[in-house]
Amino acid sequence: APRERDRHQTSRSKQARSKQASRRTSSAMVSTTPLVVLCFLLVLACSNANDCVSNGYGCLPESQCPKEARVNYGGCSTVCCDFSKLTGCKSKGGECNPLDRSCKELESESGSCPKGQKCCVWV
Repeated sequence: APRERDRHQTSRSKQARSKQASRRTSSAMVSTTPLVVLCFLLVLACSNANDCVSNGYGCLPESQCPKEARVNYGGCSTVCCDFSKLTGCKSKGGECNPLDRSCKELESESGSCPKGQKCCVWV
């Protein structure tokens, strides 16, 4: 009878270990599910993040991109802007500086600067 009892206890402890392992596996699956979902959402967000730039446009603050130059692409925290439709020194990546300042001048846009200044681009 003692052997049979030992065998029965061994069988019971194997079943208990099996249930514990099963619970660990299912809890591991449950705890990785949010991680998988998070990774999926990150990949989805990153795939849209450069829509504007990858289509040849750029991101600008709303105040610097007129409505007629805005395009409907995502990926900007500001607005997606068609740079080819912009005019002016600042929109071409330059800044207005005094005429006596040494710089690479963007002559085509210097007219958009105030009198006595020119459009400088830094290379």
